[in-house]
Amino acid sequence: MLNKFAEAWRSARASGYLIKIILMEASQQSTAVKSKGRSSSQSPRPKRSRPVDPLDALGLNGFARALGVAPDSVLAVTATLLSGIAGPDVWLQSPWGENRLSKIDLLTTKEDFNLHRLIEVMSAPLSLMNRRLAENMGRLSPDAIDLVTSGPFASAAASKHADANMRDQAIRRHLDALTPTTRPGESGLLRQDLAFDPLIHRRESLQHPQFLLKGVDGRSLNPLVEDCHLRTALVVQPALGLAREGSEPSRVIKLLFALLDGAVVKKRTGPLDRGRDSSLPVKAHALLSLTKDEIDVLASMGAGHLNRFLWVAESAGQSGKNGDADSSEAFLSAFQEAAMEILELRREGRGLRVSFESKAGSKKFEDELHRYEAEIVQAAADVGAWARGLPQSIFWALDFLRRSSVSDHRINDEGLIVAAFSAARRLLTGHRKQVLLISSAQQLDERRALAERIVENVSRAASPMSFRDIVRCFQNQKKDRFTRVIEALIELGVLIRNEDGGHVPGPVDLAEVAEILDEKFILP
Repeated sequence: MLNKFAEAWRSARASGYLIKIILMEASQQSTAVKSKGRSSSQSPRPKRSRPVDPLDALGLNGFARALGVAPDSVLAVTATLLSGIAGPDVWLQSPWGENRLSKIDLLTTKEDFNLHRLIEVMSAPLSLMNRRLAENMGRLSPDAIDLVTSGPFASAAASKHADANMRDQAIRRHLDALTPTTRPGESGLLRQDLAFDPLIHRRESLQHPQFLLKGVDGRSLNPLVEDCHLRTALVVQPALGLAREGSEPSRVIKLLFALLDGAVVKKRTGPLDRGRDSSLPVKAHALLSLTKDEIDVLASMGAGHLNRFLWVAESAGQSGKNGDADSSEAFLSAFQEAAMEILELRREGRGLRVSFESKAGSKKFEDELHRYEAEIVQAAADVGAWARGLPQSIFWALDFLRRSSVSDHRINDEGLIVAAFSAARRLLTGHRKQVLLISSAQQLDERRALAERIVENVSRAASPMSFRDIVRCFQNQKKDRFTRVIEALIELGVLIRNEDGGHVPGPVDLAEVAEILDEKFILP
């Protein structure tokens, strides 16, 4: 029998059906306690009110049912979109200090149609905001902005169109910066230099208003991201073209990974003022939708490529239940309001910090985080920093949704903490199953092909072939690659090893034991 993981993935590739890994959740059922022999004079025991599910209060569960996806998938997409449009300055305030959130980059397959629809619905208001900002800010003259803010260091194009009044204002502003006023006996220069200057951020918002790149060509990502606000962009479903022939897919992935890590911009020649921010990194937050073939290509490019992303696969969901329309409207309204608040803070240059309501909530989060990190030690080593930071990112996004929600129920920190850590555990488990699924299938294909070539070479040889002779027939000559395959062939009688260590064809045909051989290749 084929290994379940490998067989499932190969079947999915052949038939084109969705890959579905269903994460089973243990449901808790409350037991009604019946009191026997209670007299009529006794007052009934008051019923304990059940705590409000924060995901129900936010409308997230109803929205997930309406689209036929799991709430965990909605949480993952929400956290990726909101943290992606927040830019580089995203923090979680805690007793041990400010903790910068780990970046989440999401991976889905194009064959997951419900997830594709979910991404389209949730990214639509972001696309509208992005387009409105580009249109409105485009009416302003870049040269005029450059002149007012840069003064004598303005570009030649701006200086040519300047009038005397604008130039005088710009020069006075620079002279004021060079002659600071201080109190007697105090320098104050450092404090003044560290002070928040809204003019700088307003200028950046006017000149580079865009924050979202949706469906763009992957080959043009670098200049497009660099031209976005603060050189940081949320990249949604770019066209990477990984199924193309040649070396271009490798170049596109190399470029994408550099942007995900934060590529440093090369210093440009030009006026002094324009060179001051040359050290800012160009950084992308990505939400990818790839075909199964493209995912195969990505996995074959290098070990750990798939683990750079949180891979969210479709899971079971029921759609069209009563009340889902109201829940969907409430959730999407809260999501849009949260996105507008985040963009406003980003464009004003304010840090996007989320803090806990009480010390008790902060303590609970810290305790849950210690337990979570102890559980995922091995997983975190495999997938990287996003696994450790996943609960923080989900909690951060839920807090912004809570601020924007018009729910009648009070949503406290405790509910958000439980929801964040529960979803993080399930999402990480689902991701690891997906990666194991494809890696097992690839390993099986590689070992099958290797076994066929080894048997073919041994059969054609005029004399018994030693282990070294067999290995020399291949370009990749790592010993571990051959040992397991050759031993399995000998065990099943396809090959025979003589007393001198030479290998000759055995009495068993390779095709007769193909299924048994597959099982030996996949088992750890």
